[in-house]
Parts: sequence; C-alpha cells; structure tokens
Amino acid sequence: AKEMGTVVIASVRDIMPDGIDMRRVSELSSGIDAIFVHSDPGIKTMQGLPEDVKKKVVYTGFVVPKTPDSMKAREKIRKKLGVGNKKLIVASAGSGMDGYDILKRVINAKEKLDKKIESLMLMSTGPMMGKDEYVKLKKLAEGKGILLTDFNPDLIDYINAADLSISMCGYNSCLNAALTSTPTVVIPRETDMEQIRRAEAFERVGIVKSCTKNVELASLLEGMLNGGDKANDVNLDGAAFLARFLMEYGNLQHVKIRLS
Repeated sequence: AKEMGTVVIASVRDIMPDGIDMRRVSELSSGIDAIFVHSDPGIKTMQGLPEDVKKKVVYTGFVVPKTPDSMKAREKIRKKLGVGNKKLIVASAGSGMDGYDILKRVINAKEKLDKKIESLMLMSTGPMMGKDEYVKLKKLAEGKGILLTDFNPDLIDYINAADLSISMCGYNSCLNAALTSTPTVVIPRETDMEQIRRAEAFERVGIVKSCTKNVELASLLEGMLNGGDKANDVNLDGAAFLARFLMEYGNLQHVKIRLS
C-alpha cells in the first residue's frame, strides 16, 4: 500500500492492552503514516510509547454515538419514571456477562444510601447476564426503589437525565460520562488492567470517580449526590475530525460514519 502512495492510518481507542512488545510496535509503525487515538489529548492514555511511534499519534477526540442536543429531554424522562423530589441514579454493567457482583454491591449500597438520601435507581444488568443471576438481583432489589431491566436501548438518554451514574469502566461507559457531564462513579473490573488504567486516567481530569473494592460505595455515592462536580469539557468531535480527514484525503463529497 505504501509503495502505491496510499495513506495508511492505524485507528485505536484509548488504552494500550497489556503485554505489548514495544519493539514490535515500532516495527509495525514504520509502515504507518499516523495513529489515530479516539480520545482527548488532555487524557493521557497512551503512555510508554517509543518516540518514533509517539510522534505519529493524533488525538481525534472521542467518537460519540449522539450529540447533547439529540438526546431525549431530561425532564420528560424523569417525569416518565416518577422521580419527583428523589435523586435519580442509573446503574449499568455493560454486557452483564460478569456484572452480577458489581450490581449486587450497588444494591446493597443503595439500601444504606436511602437512610440519608432518598433515591430512585434504574438498573440495567446487560443482556448477557445469566438468567439465574438476573433473578437473584431482581429478588434482592424488591422494595428498594430499583427499576431493573436487562437492556436499555436509550441508556445514554437516561444517564443524561440522572443525578448520578454508576458503571464499570469500559470505553463506552467513560464516553457516556464525558458526553452527558453526569457525575459518574466507575467500578473497574479488578482483573482488567485496561479498565483500571482508564479509570485512573479519567479520574485525573475529573470526568469520573473510581471506586475500588476498598472504598465504601454508599459513602462515595452520598458525597457525589451532595456535591458531585460536572465532568470537565473534553473533545467529543472525533466523528467530525474523521469525516474531514476522509474528505480531504479521499476526495469524497459526503462521508457518513456509522458506529456499531
């Protein structure tokens, strides 16, 4: 491709996985013109790169599924749920494959929290949670002001309407926090260094608060609800950046970027 004059771009999300051979990265990057990292340059997520690779990195900004003005009306959602004067908390666990323990911890924390702050919680377990685990969570959530669902196609709209969001720390979860500016607590998967590093990086710039197993979750939620700061502004124009790039180098008149 390079011999034919083709521009070669590598496209990556925001965190390098563990076990990367940096010498191999340098070798591969020799045939690449640029490395597009879909993150904000203020969030230092690509650490430890060799100098010859680092100079090819271009931060595009986050590629988000919606724009703030395209989301459903906040008050309309809160009225639909019957929030009233309560605080609305949205909790989710990604696909749900390994989210049972985290959501069980969240339910227990809400029970403690409600002694001080009355809240309504919308909890999305994820479509891949096992049936038995879902039933256990449903039973545990009974009578505690928790609306349980396995999948919410409009999750980001509900996060935007919430006073607080709780999630794991995948790429999309952090995007939701950045896009909506809703105070967000993340509980990174303990065995996943990518999630742990992402939590550290996003917490440094004030987008999320990270809650490890040693942190008392109910106390953290109370503090966030009483005075959680809105997330810092970050670059959310990744899709527009990519469209401009493709039109310039591909001589295209129209570009549509589809997220899946």
